[in-house]
Amino acid sequence: MSLKYFSIILRRGFYNLSFFISYCIVSLSFFSNLANYLVNINLTIMKYLKLIRYSFLFLLLLSACKSEEESIDNIITFKDKNFKLYSGYQFKEGATLPTGSTPFSVFLLGEGVSYNQSDEDLKGIGSLISFSVYSETSVEIKPTFYTIDIFSNDSIGYAGNCEVYYNYNFDIDTGTVYGVNAGTFDVANLGSVMKFKINLVADTILFSGVFRGPITTLE
Repeated sequence: MSLKYFSIILRRGFYNLSFFISYCIVSLSFFSNLANYLVNINLTIMKYLKLIRYSFLFLLLLSACKSEEESIDNIITFKDKNFKLYSGYQFKEGATLPTGSTPFSVFLLGEGVSYNQSDEDLKGIGSLISFSVYSETSVEIKPTFYTIDIFSNDSIGYAGNCEVYYNYNFDIDTGTVYGVNAGTFDVANLGSVMKFKINLVADTILFSGVFRGPITTLE
């Protein structure tokens, strides 16, 4: 093999090696940029997925809260029946008792029933819940938990004299009246309205629901 031919072979090998090294460098740069691009794309997708997830959870929570308010507030259910309350009245029954409690009477009106303050008379056909609570304060019904107890119904934190009128005709005093012998009222003052979480038992019938609405104080 001549020196000239060997030189040509060596030069070609050098060019091939240079081309291979350049190819490797370009390839590494390409794949490095591709990897960075894919990582950035993945991070962006993860951010959007996380944002979509939080948005979905927020909308789900909002929908659940709205559904709960629409389906529960002011609806009293029992057995396979229900009725809707819309307003209420309260008045102080008398002076503070020896137990330290002050009795207040409350009646919550169902749709179809109205109260005439001038005549002090109930009119219409519908449902109503009436009861007494024994408040710690003589100024108002203290927002707290009241329990119906036939043995201690004049003590602070207790309730009594509870009746549920269902489809009752107050004009001629006919209809169904349930005498309640156990139950609870969870009372909250929400500012412009009052909230009563109601669970009552008449014999073996459970009445449950939430009233949220205006309560007018009668003198």
